[in-house]
Amino acid sequence: MGSRIQPAGQLPAPGTVLDSKLEIVRVLGSGGMGAVLEARNRLTGRAVAVKVLRPELAANADAVRRLMQEASVCGRIQHPHVVDVYDAGVFEGAPYIVMELLRGESLAERASREGPLPIAEAVTLVLSAARGVAAAHAEGVIHRDLKPDNFFLAKPIAGGPEVLKVLDFGISKLLEPGDF
Repeated sequence: MGSRIQPAGQLPAPGTVLDSKLEIVRVLGSGGMGAVLEARNRLTGRAVAVKVLRPELAANADAVRRLMQEASVCGRIQHPHVVDVYDAGVFEGAPYIVMELLRGESLAERASREGPLPIAEAVTLVLSAARGVAAAHAEGVIHRDLKPDNFFLAKPIAGGPEVLKVLDFGISKLLEPGDF
């Protein structure tokens, strides 16, 4: 299947192929700035998440800069408690980033469903979050939007305990060496 041309102002639909390799499967979620889509890499077969800007924001230089900064920041952190970013690009004028596909739920969703977490679980999650944030700091990155929505409780495909992942570095600040 070739690349479908999307009508102006629409997110890539299921079946759309980005850059001749990423076939959109479904929408995972959306927010004010964009959407996260599940895709399959046609070359490797790997399932991935693709974060795209809303079409009306694709012409907004600040929104594009933030998304590309997120790709750059996450791509260099490389830590088990920070979402992995594999690639970035532009498709029909809309920038996107390719990330690991996470299965599970945000900490906000968990807390909304279950209420306050047991103390031992909360301590474990806070320590995991602190490790991810510390890895970002070691790379000169300040997240600036730490909240339950940006902590994801990922279920490993092979089983085992959930892994907390820090997400959404879109408004992070990159420190210069003299800023430390």
